[in-house]
Amino acid sequence: MKKLPALLRRLIPKQLNPIVVKELRQAVRSRFVSGVLLLFLAVELFGIGIILLTTSSQHINNLVNYHVGRGMFHFLYVALSIACLFFVPAYAGIRLAAERWDNNLDLLYITTIKPQAIIRGKLFAATVITLLLFSAATPFMALSYLLRGIDIPSMFVAMGFMFIMVLAATEIALFLACIPTSRAFKVLLGIASMFGLFSVAMTANLAGWALISGGVGSSMKTSEFWIGAISVVGGVILGLGLFQHLAVALISSPSANRARPLRIYATIMWIISGCWVFVAAREIGESEIMLAWMIPSIILFGVALLIGLSEETKLSARVRHTIPRNPVLRRLAFFIYNGPAGAVAWSVSICITTLVVSYGSMSLLEKGSLRSDMTNAHFGFLSLTLYILAYGLAAVLLWRTLLWRRFRPAMIWVVAVLLIAAGALLPCIFALLLKTNAHNGHWQAWYVGSICFVFDDDHIQTHLIFASIAAAVMLAVNGPWLARQMRAFVRPEPTAP
Repeated sequence: MKKLPALLRRLIPKQLNPIVVKELRQAVRSRFVSGVLLLFLAVELFGIGIILLTTSSQHINNLVNYHVGRGMFHFLYVALSIACLFFVPAYAGIRLAAERWDNNLDLLYITTIKPQAIIRGKLFAATVITLLLFSAATPFMALSYLLRGIDIPSMFVAMGFMFIMVLAATEIALFLACIPTSRAFKVLLGIASMFGLFSVAMTANLAGWALISGGVGSSMKTSEFWIGAISVVGGVILGLGLFQHLAVALISSPSANRARPLRIYATIMWIISGCWVFVAAREIGESEIMLAWMIPSIILFGVALLIGLSEETKLSARVRHTIPRNPVLRRLAFFIYNGPAGAVAWSVSICITTLVVSYGSMSLLEKGSLRSDMTNAHFGFLSLTLYILAYGLAAVLLWRTLLWRRFRPAMIWVVAVLLIAAGALLPCIFALLLKTNAHNGHWQAWYVGSICFVFDDDHIQTHLIFASIAAAVMLAVNGPWLARQMRAFVRPEPTAP
């Protein structure tokens, strides 16, 4: 018992995050936050009053009809989702974006607060505001339980689902606010984000109604419920960590090694999610569940490849002095340091490993050879990975030869996306003009190179061969450029005084 106070002193920080203190202090003094809270309470009171006035006492006391309490809870759930999913992410994102204006940008670099503390403080303050709204809605939801038609476990599951949706939307809003763009583009991005929040709110309402009407609380004793619940909660937590590291990388100093914490976390997330999906697939007995890990991994690390190609080739002196001197550690550190060469090595190796592990796991779960459609799906995603690599390196070659005077290296990913879009849309346009179709036996040469046809079962080998040749050619052409970065990845020797 004597060790408990010492343990608590170690766990509880001596000083709160100053970002949390500042945000909560301004939220308490803000008329906008108070107005939203009062408006939310007024809507709830008005809605409950209308429901109770339009429902007779005999209908409430009827033990056969249970839709009164369920309908009231759904109304309160919709009101809470609109208040939380629109107000909290917009409030947190707009405040952080305002601090990222050009006239306030120096404040993020002269402060001694770490970028990780800034993003965590913003998220924690938004979480407190979310809990405030949830606490305001709890008494009204308890009234809906007294009117029957809904059980307490289902209420808690629906409320928990809403809470993690709000946290996810808030973290994404913070990430979007950290993107270093012009003020006009940020306004357009904010408008687009509002439409995204609307779709998220609709999805949350539909999912909440499905959980309530289906009586999800009665299935809490089954293993399928806990596998699904852990998958959803764990996926959201891992996604929160990923977007938090992305936001931290965006507001970190340009001379820092931004890639190291982000790539380390993404690798750990990839390993944990793969192990959990394999366990879930073995428990449920369906090997196709492995696709829920393989497909997002290929997409995520394919995007990371394009973004990594847009990094600066020269490391800062601050980063070079942290390179390990041990040859083995230096080769391993090459994957997690800034630079396009390290991004190519890290992304491609994880994508190839993902396909191999997924194919082997599904074969092990099936206890034999896979079906032809699953095998073709793996070959299709392998072709997609090689196409992304080829187009990304083609964008690098185009920038190095023609565009290096006009655009910064940070715009290489835009050129790569344009090349991928051109390679995907032009074959479709040619086929439409010539009235041919690859799926009707009229295979044309221009279908090769398009990511839209990589999953065509009749020509999947053709895509794989062409994608392999294209990636090999681009690697050979850009080989000296990549080799120079590998040779320059050494720690500088200390100079004599």
